[in-house]
Amino acid sequence: MVQWAGGRPVFLAGDSCGAGLSVGLAICCRNEGLRPPTGLILFSPWLDVTMTNPGIPALTKLGPMLAPAGFVAAGQDWAGGRSVTDPLVSPLRDTLEKLPPITIHQGGHDILLPDAEKFAAKARAAGTHVDLRVWPTAIHVFAGAGRTPEARQALRDAADRIRRSARD
Repeated sequence: MVQWAGGRPVFLAGDSCGAGLSVGLAICCRNEGLRPPTGLILFSPWLDVTMTNPGIPALTKLGPMLAPAGFVAAGQDWAGGRSVTDPLVSPLRDTLEKLPPITIHQGGHDILLPDAEKFAAKARAAGTHVDLRVWPTAIHVFAGAGRTPEARQALRDAADRIRRSARD
């Protein structure tokens, strides 16, 4: 699965469902005793496909491009034969112990913010290092809008995190 590439660190990164998939892969590495990635860099991560966090409805007015019901349906499809509460589908449901350091870039106007905050708190309580950066007025997957100042800064921060790791 995840291996060192020419002696260099390996990071897993993604946005939205790809970020959740990155966490799921790190969980698999931990569970199977494989070498973990050096770190995770998550942009607007989708961490619980059940979308049951009570903080979500208040944010739907701020991020109108996303509807919780659509996420629930997509989450059921994503789960396939697994339960939607399986930690490989909804990483927030994992213990979050013994995971590599995690950096999260999250929009403050994103309906996934409440789960990102809950995930960060739970991971920290489990002993996992988490750096949660909330961009107050940013929307879902704001880092993909590369021309905005927030996106450029989030991507620079991610690149700096990787460079620091390569020097360590």
